[in-house]
Amino acid sequence: MLIRVAKVISGFAYNIVSLGKLLQQGYTILGNKNEFRIGDPNTGQSIQLLKEGTSGLYFLDVEPLQPTAASLVAVQEIETGDAKVTKTTLSYTYAHNIFAHASEIALRQTCKSLGITLVGQHTVCDGCQRAKQRAKAVSKVSTTKASRPGQRMLLDTSGPYDRSLGGSTYWVKIMDEYTRKSCESYAKRKSEVPNIAEKHMEYCKGSGFKIEFLRCDNAGEHQAKLKDACHRHGITMEYTAPGTPQQNGIVERRFATDRDKALAMMLAGQLQPEIQRLLWAEATKCASLRMNLTINMATNEPPNKMWYGLVHWENRSKQIVSKMNPFGRIGYVKTKQKIAGKFVEKTTKCVHLSHAEDHPHDTYRMYNPMTRAVIVTRNVTWAAWTPSKSQDSLEHIFEGNNDGIADRDADVKYIEWANSPM
Repeated sequence: MLIRVAKVISGFAYNIVSLGKLLQQGYTILGNKNEFRIGDPNTGQSIQLLKEGTSGLYFLDVEPLQPTAASLVAVQEIETGDAKVTKTTLSYTYAHNIFAHASEIALRQTCKSLGITLVGQHTVCDGCQRAKQRAKAVSKVSTTKASRPGQRMLLDTSGPYDRSLGGSTYWVKIMDEYTRKSCESYAKRKSEVPNIAEKHMEYCKGSGFKIEFLRCDNAGEHQAKLKDACHRHGITMEYTAPGTPQQNGIVERRFATDRDKALAMMLAGQLQPEIQRLLWAEATKCASLRMNLTINMATNEPPNKMWYGLVHWENRSKQIVSKMNPFGRIGYVKTKQKIAGKFVEKTTKCVHLSHAEDHPHDTYRMYNPMTRAVIVTRNVTWAAWTPSKSQDSLEHIFEGNNDGIADRDADVKYIEWANSPM
């Protein structure tokens, strides 16, 4: 039996019901000193109220149906509708999850620009509270500011971290100062940084952006190779003074922001600590991609819109947003078999990582914990999404592979990001 109009207090020990309210809605109440039953005259169904000890109170032994008000409001429209003409409605909590746990102001402005109506109010997010903490503001010191996209690039390296799925231990971030667009790469050794930087220079040149300045610290034995690469491309290097990382504060703060958002996404997705250490590169990459689609508070525009232009934003970025899913969501991926058996499972349970760059907007990157492989596919059926406050876990999909970690390079069947080993 369904009680359709009810208010639920999350985390309350008992389900308390007002008999007067039920009578007003047309339900019937039958009982004696030992038991009470609530009946629905439309369906003929009834449910028993349980008596609690000698207190004389009666309680409902029921569970609220999913999805709750904290989850998706109109998911079918955003997954199957035409993103160009359909005005989508999402709950605030679900939008907060798919936009990498963005701040309330940035999330509301982003959804407004995309024509998405948010329902509900900002509430305390379990993943954010567990992953983020306040720190004193760092002064931004810069004598000049970029006046166009691509004019000044900001480079920094973070690590070492635990060995990622692709064997990387260092995280390399290159940001455009003007648009705040961030590009991620991952390396096994710091000595790979000059090659990563030069590939980015060639990408910008091929895209029509002329880099004039590259700002970075003056640490590391690889600086000579980086300086040679800058000279070949006609780029002036700007070194930060020793002990003053705030001079490159934009990229320094973005590291912390993306790292916190990545951890929040993994916690909200209920990934076990061993899996978090394995997928840190995937999570930070996803966080950066989502931040590039989110309005930046310094520019009041999404970085991708400023970098690629309005036409790309309308025709590509909005389509990607219409198909985005939370990091860590379970999806059933169709198994590719030339000849499928009659009694063979047709899908594999995988973990969502992010949308696939340089692919159609409805293409996803899915992690198969049993084969330790990243799959790029469009054939995904999504399981219900519940954030970390749920009692459910992902332990059952890691049976037979408790840590999910590849022990040797040969064990990793991995589809790389373009020019970015992870």
